[in-house]
Amino acid sequence: MNHDADRTAIPATDCDTTAIVDAAVAELVRRRNGCPDDAGARVSCLVSLAVEAEDRLHDAVADARAQRYSWDDIAQRLATSTTTARRRFAAYARMRNGTTNRTA
Repeated sequence: MNHDADRTAIPATDCDTTAIVDAAVAELVRRRNGCPDDAGARVSCLVSLAVEAEDRLHDAVADARAQRYSWDDIAQRLATSTTTARRRFAAYARMRNGTTNRTA
């Protein structure tokens, strides 16, 4: 049995995060035929990854609601308040999950 703590419960940046982001940026620069030493190429690729992550965050929150995560749990994982999490994501989660309940 694995006794390691679940380190996904709250957002955190660490050496794993850094390594994955560095690899993703390098790969995106390579796929777009950019120069790995070009800081401008890295900026553009970081923005592309950030926008993609932001777009996916809405679906991830909707999935969490569909899996019965509370807004308190989701807010903790977003490192924000429950009110802010609901305000930002509830309408999309309701629409995506086909619910009309305002607490959904």
